[in-house]
Amino acid sequence: MRIALLILLLGSVLLAACDLVEDTPFREEVVVESYQVAARPLQPVRLSRTAGIDDPYDAEAQAIVDATVWVHLLAEDGGIERSYEYVHQDRGEYVPVSTSSIGVAAFVQPLRRYRLEAEVPGFGTVTATTVVPDTFRLVGVNSTRIAYQGPEPFEARVTRSQYPGRQNVFIFVTEARDPAIEQLTPFWREIFDEEENDIEEFRRTRSPIINEANYDVNPDGTITVRLPWIAVRFYGLTVTAINAIDDNLYDFIRSLDVQQGGSTLGPGEIPAVLDHVENGTGIFGSYATVSAQIEIEPLF
Repeated sequence: MRIALLILLLGSVLLAACDLVEDTPFREEVVVESYQVAARPLQPVRLSRTAGIDDPYDAEAQAIVDATVWVHLLAEDGGIERSYEYVHQDRGEYVPVSTSSIGVAAFVQPLRRYRLEAEVPGFGTVTATTVVPDTFRLVGVNSTRIAYQGPEPFEARVTRSQYPGRQNVFIFVTEARDPAIEQLTPFWREIFDEEENDIEEFRRTRSPIINEANYDVNPDGTITVRLPWIAVRFYGLTVTAINAIDDNLYDFIRSLDVQQGGSTLGPGEIPAVLDHVENGTGIFGSYATVSAQIEIEPLF
């Protein structure tokens, strides 16, 4: 399940810190958006330009269509082991050129380092690097039918996903198969405004970051992770993806959550999102994923 369309659309977040004392002149930047998935084909790269705070964001008008884009697989010494050329497809989306005559795309290798390099006219070279998390497996779940906010949340037992130099870090991403207003859970039903909201905007959501303090390590070395109820918006059939994320996504999401109020910041204090893009902003990240299908039922 791709995170890009689920949660991390850059047009909905604040990418720069606010300063209530001194106005910073707007400077147009290149926005990168790409999420590589371990053991899956190379994913698209989206390039656009930032818009001023008072300007409406137009995806077509802000799209960058004339860049030269490569994704490099790096060797252990930091040199380029293999390069994959990307071509513009539509509205700032670049896709990898086929690596064979039958159109088989290259697959993203777990625990390897990839570097994005985009030469953008008028902006120079934009780069970003990701280390791809290791793949992991879903061993089992406690149930495929879960009562919303019942005594037993959805639990999944998974194998470990390795990542250089740190513990496992996960997020859940849920998608309701048949979203409807009458199927909204009580918390989200209070938030939903039928005149201002589109039910499709509520179809997908994500959990907060789940780190080692929030899951159990089992005697056989597997991990048990629990789906937070805040990530469940609808009753009914739901697909939940468990994603082990790289450092870029980890920093991006945790700093985004701080911006959205998950902290003790003072009034007007909004820190910048951590993005790890050189000569630009946005996210070039990677993750490994497994998924399960569950039925969310009302608690009677």
